[in-house]
Amino acid sequence: SEIDIGFYGIQTSSGKYKIIAETSLDVVMVSTDRYGADSSFYSYNYEVNESPVELIQTDDQGFVFISNIVHNAGDTDIRITKTDQYGGSIWNTVYGYIDPYDPDNGNASYGNDFVNDISLTADGGYIVTGRYHAEQSDILILKLNSQGAIENEHHISTAPSYERIVENGHGILETTDNNYIILGSLSEFESTGPSNIWLAHFDPNLTDMGEILWSTTWDINQYDYPKNIITNQDGGYTISGYSSNSNSGDNGSSWIIKTDMSGNGEVLQPFTGNNFAYSMIEIDTGDYILAGKKIEGSNSQGWITSIDSDGNQNWERLYGNEDIEAFYSVQQTNDKGFILTGESHLNGASDILHVKTDPNGNVLSSNE
Repeated sequence: SEIDIGFYGIQTSSGKYKIIAETSLDVVMVSTDRYGADSSFYSYNYEVNESPVELIQTDDQGFVFISNIVHNAGDTDIRITKTDQYGGSIWNTVYGYIDPYDPDNGNASYGNDFVNDISLTADGGYIVTGRYHAEQSDILILKLNSQGAIENEHHISTAPSYERIVENGHGILETTDNNYIILGSLSEFESTGPSNIWLAHFDPNLTDMGEILWSTTWDINQYDYPKNIITNQDGGYTISGYSSNSNSGDNGSSWIIKTDMSGNGEVLQPFTGNNFAYSMIEIDTGDYILAGKKIEGSNSQGWITSIDSDGNQNWERLYGNEDIEAFYSVQQTNDKGFILTGESHLNGASDILHVKTDPNGNVLSSNE
């Protein structure tokens, strides 16, 4: 279609690729062989204004993906979809703010509910995080069983109700004791206001409302945008994102923060250039691979870089010569290379961008 954007790509256990994408007509799952060819598309007949976020493979060789439904500027909802190994829908659950005075009337026609991350849990279910909007946005945590039914729901607020703080969950991990590590952002006044990075250990079972066991906040620049969290090989946590002195989207500086198990850590040395880290993984050498975009002048290119455990840059690669190229996810493949998923944008139209590299980020093949 006129607008095609790839949001998340993975290599399946069979060695092929799955990409969850948005078109100007629908949400689709793209299946390709290991060379990025022989593509097929599964359409879900969802809302036109629905954007997928993340795709994971489940233990039964099926898939789960999350997406955000935009009804209008004041009403957004969350969808979680389970598919079989071919992409066929098994179930989908839509979650949105429910009017407490009319709970049987389904999702209200207002409420900016939004999802940013999903993880598998040890019991075969899922946890998701994002934001929940009632009078003001709180961090949302949903615990789902294997069939998508909500087992527990938590709203986390770090400020009293009279303070206008917008909170958003960007990443979630389950710990070995079934607690959660939450990566969030705290914004003043509104979602586009100045923001800080927030990392917390949350126990969902200690009380009915759950309890924050510890939390850490970082203020790198006026606007901080955390994007990813992983459990690193040293036994702590690594988070990544980018920061800016404005929210225009025209300038950014990416960063990595590495912490211990109690959230104590500092920003590793910052990256040079105007770059935006949207996705991060850690590989077996202990290095981090980040992907996103880099702007040089008026040229926005797909960006992949390797960073060692101390924050030093090993290498970086740029891809694309169109108006805009950007990568929204990176995953390591069986041959120790990487696949990158995003968009290539030219003259008002965009294509799904799917790139395969070797272990040093060199492009072996690409398919748009």
